Amino acid sequence: MKELKREFEPYSGLILDLDGVIWVGERPIAEALEAVKKLRTLGKKMLFVTNNSTRSRRDYEKRLRDLGLEVDINEIMNSGYATALLLKERYGGGRTYVVGEKGLVEELEGQGLQVISREECWDNGADFVVVGMDRGFNYWKIATAMRAIRQGALFIATNADKTFP
Repeated sequence: MKELKREFEPYSGLILDLDGVIWVGERPIAEALEAVKKLRTLGKKMLFVTNNSTRSRRDYEKRLRDLGLEVDINEIMNSGYATALLLKERYGGGRTYVVGEKGLVEELEGQGLQVISREECWDNGADFVVVGMDRGFNYWKIATAMRAIRQGALFIATNADKTFP
């Protein structure tokens, strides 16, 4: 513990990625969890980050708590939440067509964006097309997104990953 204290003394906090640092897939990394707990006892602030938009910050909070970590939702930043904040703060919100999963939709709606259905977007367009990982991706979704973008919707990707994983 003394060595840990000495190594981290210059830092008031840490930014920790979730995927590959705290867990790999569904498997937690025990040493990482233990390190986080020890660093908490030293009073270090934590920010847990991920570019995975499939889960909401609430989902991540629950998962971290289930792994035995004391964490507050304000210590979690995911790409869905960052996207929602950007659209709210820069553009004031708007009609949003999402190619993504439940976690992304929750974050966007949580910031007051109006998430619209594929049919609504096809018929009436959208202000934004937001794309994150979507394991239910299909050609109707991409056709709807492309149509909205061609009609003037702003295209936003939740992260710049070119491949998965």
